Amino acid sequence: MDNKLIVLISPAHFNLSQIIIDEIVRCGYKCRWFDDRPSKKKIDKMLLRLSPALESGKINRYFKKIVDFCKENQPVKLIVIIGQCFSIKHYQQIREASPNTELVFYNWDAISNFPITKDNFAFFDRAYTFDSGDVKNFNLNFLPLFYSYSNSKEKEDLDYSLVVTVKKGKYADLHNIVSQLDKIYSRKFCLMYLQSKFVYRYYKLFDKSFKGAKKNDFSYSFLPAQEVESIFNRSKIVVDIVMGKQTGLTLRTIETLHLKKKLITNNEHIKEYPFYCEDNILICKNGDKIDFDSPFFKKPFNDNYALSEKYSLHSFVKTLLGDK
Repeated sequence: MDNKLIVLISPAHFNLSQIIIDEIVRCGYKCRWFDDRPSKKKIDKMLLRLSPALESGKINRYFKKIVDFCKENQPVKLIVIIGQCFSIKHYQQIREASPNTELVFYNWDAISNFPITKDNFAFFDRAYTFDSGDVKNFNLNFLPLFYSYSNSKEKEDLDYSLVVTVKKGKYADLHNIVSQLDKIYSRKFCLMYLQSKFVYRYYKLFDKSFKGAKKNDFSYSFLPAQEVESIFNRSKIVVDIVMGKQTGLTLRTIETLHLKKKLITNNEHIKEYPFYCEDNILICKNGDKIDFDSPFFKKPFNDNYALSEKYSLHSFVKTLLGDK
């Protein structure tokens, strides 16, 4: 066994997997990454969401490659992030092929968004989630997401910015907040990302909040991570929205507060965190009217509530590795 080899299975979600791989290597390990989906084709992604059974043959063939790699290389740990199309029967194959490998699971989405994952937790040696509600409901370990941006400073030439992936249930809160901010601020950057125009048409049919939305309101290609960081660095306020029953804090939330930028969010569970401060964070949800006379708009960022190293990428990865 190579006691410095980590196998990471995770979504090819923008640049996040590469960021985590780089930190694993900085911690002294080698890392082999596998996508947690067998195909990047849009039709396959859609089928995996709507009817995974139709993709079962492709999933099984793909996972066999992971099993064969683990059998040959005997990694010290297998870390799975979401693993959106794999089940206990797949992880059992890993256990049989590499019995001394520690299996570690992490969920950076709410289980309500990926219910397929809930049956897998008990099979892992350690299992974590970013969602405090799921910690209580599924007896998981709590591990918030992380910041990875540098502390570089840029001129604040944007009053506010918004860079989000729009999912069902998000658009109503987004539209409510943006329409109010636009009455006060003119310097802004807004990018609302949809995976495809097919997804836009789907939401137009099945999400009532999309009734007044137009196709050109959305972007169908996402910005590189470096550009997003620059936009947030230039912003006085960053807007971020969670969907549905999610209680966990998004990566965007952690990154924003790390940069000491003010945050507007619809996630009221942020009040449960030690860094919550009404000078820095404004909660606006379910059609709330924004109070522009609140401390959030009147006071500077309160440095007494800046994020600690506990929320860093390094701390996050060390926890998954079991080195903390």
